[in-house]
Amino acid sequence: TVVVFYLYIRGLNRAIVPSEIGYVGLWQWDAYFMAIGLRHGDPGLAREQLRIALAHPSTSGQLPDVVHEDGILASSDDLPPGDLENLRAMASPSLAHTAVPLTKPPLTALAVALMGDQSVVDEFLATMLAAQEWWYRDSAPAGRPAYLHPYSSGLDDSPIFDHEAILVSPDLSAYLVLADRLMA
Repeated sequence: TVVVFYLYIRGLNRAIVPSEIGYVGLWQWDAYFMAIGLRHGDPGLAREQLRIALAHPSTSGQLPDVVHEDGILASSDDLPPGDLENLRAMASPSLAHTAVPLTKPPLTALAVALMGDQSVVDEFLATMLAAQEWWYRDSAPAGRPAYLHPYSSGLDDSPIFDHEAILVSPDLSAYLVLADRLMA
C-alpha cells in the first residue's frame, strides 16, 4: 500500500511530501524524485511537483529550497532562529554576517528529461537555464561552483560540513555536467 500525503500549496497545487510530520512544504530535492517516480503512473501530478518547485526562482535564477503555503525558503535569512544559530556556531565565514542562498542540487534537468515529454521541456527550459547559470555565476566563490550552505547539498547534517559550510564537491560538478548535457 502506498500512502500519499498532500499539502496544498497556495490552494492550487498538490505537493507530495514524504510524511505528514516535519514537512511544511515542497522541498525542491524531493520534488524531483517525486516527479521521476510519478511520471510512470500520473504524469500530470509529476508535472505539478515540478511546477511548484520551479515557480519561484529569484531574479538571479536561484531556485528556492522549499516552497510552502506562506512563501519560500531561499536564504539563510528565512531559517528559524535556532537553525541559523547552530550553523553560525560552526564559525563558518560564509554564515557569519550575510545571508546565504538555500537551494538543492541541480537535478531539475534530469527530472524534466525523464518525463519524456517535449512540452515539459519547453515549459521549464528557461527556468532551468537561469538556474544553471546561477550555479556557475553566483555559487562559485572560489571559481568553482560550491554548496554555499549545508542544506543546499541534500546532505544537510553530514559530518563533511563540520568545519566549513561552503563545500566544493564532486557530486555538484557531476550534477552540473549532467544538466549541461541534458539541456544541450
